[in-house]
Amino acid sequence: MDSKKNIKINDDLLREILVHLPPKTLFKFMTVSKKWKYIINDPTFLKFHSNKQRRRSSAVAGDDGGHLLALFQLTTKHLSGRYRRRPSEPAMNILAVFPHGNPEIMCVEKELGYFINSSEGLVLCGRHSSKYHVMNPVTKKWVLLPPPPRHRLDQDQQYYRDWTIGLMVTAWEGDKSYIVVRAALTDDLDQQLPIETYSSKTGEWVPSMLFGTGEFVLHPLPGAPLVANGVFHWYTYNWQIALYDPSDETGHVQLIKIPYLDGAVSRAITRSSVDNTLWFGTINPDKIQIYKLPKGEKDGRMSYKRKKTIPCHEWELVHDIDIESLGVFFHVPDPEKNRMDRIRLECFVPNWYPLVLVLRQAEKIFLYNLGSNSVEWVSYYGCPYNHLVHEEYLCPYIESSCLSSYFV
Repeated sequence: MDSKKNIKINDDLLREILVHLPPKTLFKFMTVSKKWKYIINDPTFLKFHSNKQRRRSSAVAGDDGGHLLALFQLTTKHLSGRYRRRPSEPAMNILAVFPHGNPEIMCVEKELGYFINSSEGLVLCGRHSSKYHVMNPVTKKWVLLPPPPRHRLDQDQQYYRDWTIGLMVTAWEGDKSYIVVRAALTDDLDQQLPIETYSSKTGEWVPSMLFGTGEFVLHPLPGAPLVANGVFHWYTYNWQIALYDPSDETGHVQLIKIPYLDGAVSRAITRSSVDNTLWFGTINPDKIQIYKLPKGEKDGRMSYKRKKTIPCHEWELVHDIDIESLGVFFHVPDPEKNRMDRIRLECFVPNWYPLVLVLRQAEKIFLYNLGSNSVEWVSYYGCPYNHLVHEEYLCPYIESSCLSSYFV
């Protein structure tokens, strides 16, 4: 009995030590012994480890939430079956960020196709509309997904050709722990949305239908949907965002009206890593506005899920920033003379607290910390930034705090 008790105590002590290690180190320790591999692969331990890492990231203002390693350049014309890449054009534009980035992160096989989306350190890439890979740029491993089925749009046998595609990695289900969701880009307003979902557990694509709180059409810009805290976020054409939680078996799509800023040139959404609230940012030549959306109470808990579309007036304006106040960092242009000199809001850096914006002016990229009101120039190397393509967006690649991403 004493020996069994000692073994249990030793196992508990080992778990307590391992749970504090970063994912990359922990993954290497799986080779120490079968016992260590069993402990690390245990779903309960993985979930606890992930929660521990996330708490650290939100408490240290991003320092331990994963380093910003690179910025992928997402060109939306690549996301259509109608476009063919020129031989001189790189298959995947990656800006490795100094000092945390590594030039090797840019060594991506051309056969993997274009960047589509990323989640928790994994990258979804491919060529529409049938060949997709899930890749880990750190381990240099990738998985080829089976081709999705071709579902007809109507009785005239027209096929969906354009899709907006998202990747979601869960934090506690081991080496087969991601889903890919393809949502159809249709032409007409409708309350229904056809999607196809691939699960790494089953290895199959499954078609289904989602139901919105109103009529909507997904907008392909600014590209891939935001996937945060287990929820997909798409833009729609009628100035809304559409939220879809795959764990909700009803297929509910919550539509939310977003604030309108006159003359806005770009916009971004994110989820807070602290309280899971939704944030929206928009920018015009004069100002940056950042809004927060409080949650409503449903079934005794705070949630965004409702039977009706959430109106715009529920957003709270948190930051109203004058562009001229950033003039020490930026050349404030005359927007009528040179559109390329306009300052754009590319995205939020996911899982960082306080919120950090990725801003761009021509070839220069900056990180703007809303908490400290500080701006840092992003030094990157590798392929040149292509500022001549107007439909090009930056997507941050973060070294993940999620252990499951290192299995691929």
